[in-house]
Amino acid sequence: MNEQVSLEDLYEIIYDKNNLSNAVIEINDECNFRCDHCYLGSKTKSFMSFDLFKKIIDELYDLECLSILITGGEPLMNPNFIDMYTYAKEKGFLVSVNTNGSLITDKIIEVFNKYCPYVVEISLYGYNEETYLEFTHNQSYNLVLNNISKLKNNNIPVKLKTVLTNKNYYYLDKLISLSEKLDIPFRYDYIIFPNIFSLESKNESRLDTKEIINIIRKDPSSKKHFNDKILNLKIENDDHIFQCMGGEQSVYIDSNGYINMCVALVNKNYNINEITIAETIRKFKEFKSTLKFDKTSKCQSCNKKSICRYCPARFKLETGSYSKCPDWYCDVTNLLIDEYDTFLCESLDETVLTKMFKIISKNMSKLYNTKITDDDFKNWSNNILNNTQLKTIINCDDNLNGYIQYMEFTDEKKICICEFEIASNKQGDGITFNKLLKEFLLEHNSEEYKNYIVYGNISNSNIHSQDGFKHLGFKNIDKNIYQIDLSLLQKNKLDLF
Repeated sequence: MNEQVSLEDLYEIIYDKNNLSNAVIEINDECNFRCDHCYLGSKTKSFMSFDLFKKIIDELYDLECLSILITGGEPLMNPNFIDMYTYAKEKGFLVSVNTNGSLITDKIIEVFNKYCPYVVEISLYGYNEETYLEFTHNQSYNLVLNNISKLKNNNIPVKLKTVLTNKNYYYLDKLISLSEKLDIPFRYDYIIFPNIFSLESKNESRLDTKEIINIIRKDPSSKKHFNDKILNLKIENDDHIFQCMGGEQSVYIDSNGYINMCVALVNKNYNINEITIAETIRKFKEFKSTLKFDKTSKCQSCNKKSICRYCPARFKLETGSYSKCPDWYCDVTNLLIDEYDTFLCESLDETVLTKMFKIISKNMSKLYNTKITDDDFKNWSNNILNNTQLKTIINCDDNLNGYIQYMEFTDEKKICICEFEIASNKQGDGITFNKLLKEFLLEHNSEEYKNYIVYGNISNSNIHSQDGFKHLGFKNIDKNIYQIDLSLLQKNKLDLF
């Protein structure tokens, strides 16, 4: 299967951010599954007519919208699905379909072969008949797997996904293994909407925060994802509660023709039979512009919104207020930052270097009673940037708390620790030091580093660092040189964390 360009990248390339680029169309709210976590709640058994669908598509076409997602409920239950899908494709849209995969027929495969979808995304809620039945209350596991194979065998782009709940989280690894066996991309999400038709509620299927961290910890790709976000935490000086492009770049239209900003923010205010999509978008923009944080809001000045999955619409569903964030989101975010705040920094840009130099200049000024100048910074930063062998591990949450720099000499089986710096306000508690040391040991916890020696050159005047190295088990072997076998350092310290 050819690798796809993401829709987000296409939007970035093709569209001005003020344009409507995507629409989600719910063509029915009925489903043949009865998943406990479903955010739609009680179904009205509403099916969109083909005429209404055409009206929607024609308006989206006039607005130069690029892509649509056909969803439900289970969209393949709509008797007009094939006609709807074909009409959208013949209009030139990139069309994706969300489905549980149980109702894919040979006729639908034939249509997909003629008009290839951008992607068919299938929800996978079990790895065998028993777990599938428990989650969906439907005995369709083997049927769904067979239909997934049909899509793949016909070169139809297909992806798998699941939502993590307190019923299925313990077999996530089996779902991942199944997707790998099928050779189909797979993703999961730990965010579960409350019922979108009720207020001040939460979804009882939602996982405990610590369970979420335990799951994410097992996913290697999550480390870089959160490292990058933590490194770039910053306060956005925007007092608007809505900071997304919902209702502007994208809209959600339900099976009765009601136009909404997104799937989490439904209302019965604007129906396409009474108002155009373009006029509705203008109203959405006006609505969003009027909603602003008050001075007591903890979210406005919070720099962690890129991690917490900040969403006023979801907050409204759970707390009854767009600006009142449930504690659950904050708790997950703080645990994520604590888990991923220490990492090998791939790129030492000027911002990171400035933060590093602030630590070392303060420490050195105190140690040697000297003043650090701009020239010192230039020389120091140039030396670091010109040394391609130098690697840097940093500890960073709201601020840069400390760093360790080292070089590896594979021919000699040695690792030289060049700098080990802790911000003055973090010295003494051991937290930053332990996190940096743990990350350093984990980076070298493989057979490749067996029989390596770790050493450092410490000035006689730096009693604090000498004591620290001695505490770790380093021995003074020659003048200012302290060293230890890496295996011994691993044994002494890694088990303590």
